[in-house]
Amino acid sequence: MIKKQITSLTLLIGLGSITPAFAYEDMPAPSFVDTDANSAVTYAIDTMTSWAAAEYTEHEQEGLFKRYPEDGQITQATIAIAKELKQKAETANKAGETIKARSYYFAAEAAARYAVQMPHMLEDRVKELAQP
Repeated sequence: MIKKQITSLTLLIGLGSITPAFAYEDMPAPSFVDTDANSAVTYAIDTMTSWAAAEYTEHEQEGLFKRYPEDGQITQATIAIAKELKQKAETANKAGETIKARSYYFAAEAAARYAVQMPHMLEDRVKELAQP
């Protein structure tokens, strides 16, 4: 079970590490760079999951996920995973497992950041596929 969790965290942290390549100019830097990263991360997760949900809704209303329903489901699942990881972080924190909690928090932030960008990356992919 631990091996599966580590693999999941590694994947999410890996996704988070490529996020800056697709970053929006108005997206704040990852909280890990903040001088008080532990406090900044919980705010970042809440902000990013809300932002991701808004991006999903906007693009859903535009009809993007009617054409690409699986990508919409993946975006929703990624938002849910960010929330689940935050909950796991809070549980680990209450149990006194601070390193594990911090890892979960930063993985949750990475997943939420990625979820914010997923609809836009899908739009870019669709544009590329449409080009001759």
